[in-house]
Amino acid sequence: MTNDTAFGGPPAATPAAGIGQAFEWLRNGYHLLRAAPRLWFGMTLIYFLIAAALRLVPFMGGLVLILISPWLLAGALVTARDSSATIVGGAKGWINSLISTPVRRFTLPVRNEHRMAALAIACVLVFGFALLIRIVEELVLKGGSMATGLAATGLAPPMGPGFAIAVVMVGIAYVTLLMAVYYLVPLVAFRGRAPIEALLESFQTCLRHAGAWFLLIGIFFIPYAAIVFAYAWIPWTGVVLTLTLGFVLLPLFVSTSYASFEALFPDTEPSSH
Repeated sequence: MTNDTAFGGPPAATPAAGIGQAFEWLRNGYHLLRAAPRLWFGMTLIYFLIAAALRLVPFMGGLVLILISPWLLAGALVTARDSSATIVGGAKGWINSLISTPVRRFTLPVRNEHRMAALAIACVLVFGFALLIRIVEELVLKGGSMATGLAATGLAPPMGPGFAIAVVMVGIAYVTLLMAVYYLVPLVAFRGRAPIEALLESFQTCLRHAGAWFLLIGIFFIPYAAIVFAYAWIPWTGVVLTLTLGFVLLPLFVSTSYASFEALFPDTEPSSH
């Protein structure tokens, strides 16, 4: 299904997908999840444990999670690619699915050294973009320390038309970043793209299939927003939703994203892994 060689060139652009294609991707992602549920939920559990541990680290914990998430995502995408071949029965199969295989996939998602190096660069790129967005958000929405001080003394209003424009600007920045990194990891890990090339190709592909892509993102954004709101409203309800709804939605989102990737970037290389 993939050939771990060095970097390759992009294929011809696929025709724009209809908006209803999002439901086809979702259905295919669900089938991938059902093919190896223990493995998917084992990877989700390990990711949640890593995230919880890093949250205990002041300031740097969240940044480290952003840095390593693309690498961990590559391991999850390998699971999506190989899901039909990872079902093992018995007690040993449970241990393998919940612990051994997820750890192995997370540790070494690709075997080719060129793609491994490119994946490491992708991690740094995502980290840099995320940090830049946070800085812009701090400066634009919160106005920095000077504007915050003026607002606190009543010399400058914290809200108003300017604030609304700032919210829109930050929102556009987030969406643009998401479009650029959405297919970054699979393009690097499975199609041999160089990281910068993958960023541009991911953005162009999301833009070309904007109707289906935005619908797909919207389907998952609604429950995600509900979880975020729950944390802000009553924190323990956010924890409950994360460990229930989030525990199902995260692997489904990853498997669905992989299904859309396979549809939009068909593999033209000889099958070998």
